[in-house]
Amino acid sequence: NPADNREELIKLANTRMPFGKFKGSYLIHLPEPYLVWMKGQGFPAGKFGDQLKLILEIKVNGLEDLIYPLLEVVFVYLNALLFDDLNALLFDVLIA
Repeated sequence: NPADNREELIKLANTRMPFGKFKGSYLIHLPEPYLVWMKGQGFPAGKFGDQLKLILEIKVNGLEDLIYPLLEVVFVYLNALLFDDLNALLFDVLIA
């Protein structure tokens, strides 16, 4: 399903490194040599390891520019949610 693929790419773009020297960095911002080193050590098992493998492939093939715009998708979406929540709150306050 294309919508699921897009959602997964957005999640990938906005996943942060949970440990190590680059803890807190977006995976797409990890240096390629670090990812190559991790590959040599063995990527972690599971979804996170799969995400690291995919990020390495994206970087090796020079496709980072396809991921960077997706970082903003989450922020725009969250801002829209916040704005909608704020409008609802103001509406409730004004009506009450």
